[in-house]
Amino acid sequence: MKKIVLNLSIIATLVFSNLAFSISCPSLSDIQSEGIANAQTITPVWQATYEISQYNTGFNWAFIIGYFENVTPSQAITNGNLVLSAMTAPGVLDLSTGRIICHFDTNQNFIFALAIRDIFQISSMQVKSYLPNVVTS
Repeated sequence: MKKIVLNLSIIATLVFSNLAFSISCPSLSDIQSEGIANAQTITPVWQATYEISQYNTGFNWAFIIGYFENVTPSQAITNGNLVLSAMTAPGVLDLSTGRIICHFDTNQNFIFALAIRDIFQISSMQVKSYLPNVVTS
């Protein structure tokens, strides 16, 4: 009986360790090579920029940079790509919300960057639901 429990324990450890290793952030270089081509108006004052891709991972991701204040969608896309091109740190995996989220350091105050993985195809309509709820005006 001890041998069976020990074997099950080993199997469970291997399964969970493989699962943990299979979850990782898309590489920053893959994200940078695709760039950002979309903007989402959050409020009349705030824009977020995003791109939807698999980033060579086999999974659907929404990569989002924001918020940009008092700019047009076109200006937000330009600003988002400037921020993206200056980023250097890899994403940090965060599973605490029940979603697979990778936070990226933008080196700028009040500008966030994150990638959110979804098992379904991500649409532009879903992007707003992924955004941090920090905009109040």
